[in-house]
Amino acid sequence: MPTHPPIPGLNPDILVWARRRAGQDVDQVARKLGKSSEDIQAWEDGDSSPTYVQLEKLAHQVYKRPLALFFFPEPPEEDDPEHRFRTLPDFELADLAPDTRFKIRDGLAKQLALRDLTGGRNPAERKIFRDIVAKPGSTPAKVAAEVRAYLGIGAVGGARDVGHPRSSGRSPWAARPRSVTRSSGQPAQGERGHQG
Repeated sequence: MPTHPPIPGLNPDILVWARRRAGQDVDQVARKLGKSSEDIQAWEDGDSSPTYVQLEKLAHQVYKRPLALFFFPEPPEEDDPEHRFRTLPDFELADLAPDTRFKIRDGLAKQLALRDLTGGRNPAERKIFRDIVAKPGSTPAKVAAEVRAYLGIGAVGGARDVGHPRSSGRSPWAARPRSVTRSSGQPAQGERGHQG
């Protein structure tokens, strides 16, 4: 395995921290980078170093973190999903996919930014937690339909199209008949033009 001289200031402890926070093991990271597990382990042990291009890919594509983070003296403080979602069983938290972990982190960052911009006051006139209340006997499907209607999004699976309040009520994703034709106006081979 070829070794690269260490990148000055790169903190191997941050490499380990970022991988664990992303919910990935050494083998997964190695596959995503096209490297051996031994290479990744050597980077994390501080025995070797990725190239700068590899570090950029690791930061932006694999761990979805800013590059500068890998030069911090210690990992930043961050809430664990385990603390945010205490109602989920441990096995569910352990099995969170890397993209789910990223979306949680991204959502928390947006919450913090909004809190800073608004001085901690929710600027929305409508508040879903106040406007939609599950009544005794409500099914999850009924509550989900109310939430979709409130947010102005269509039903899942095409069972019913709620649509946006200002829209025509027809989903832009609804199936519409269409013809497949050549530039000559004739139906393409193996296809029929729409009859209607």
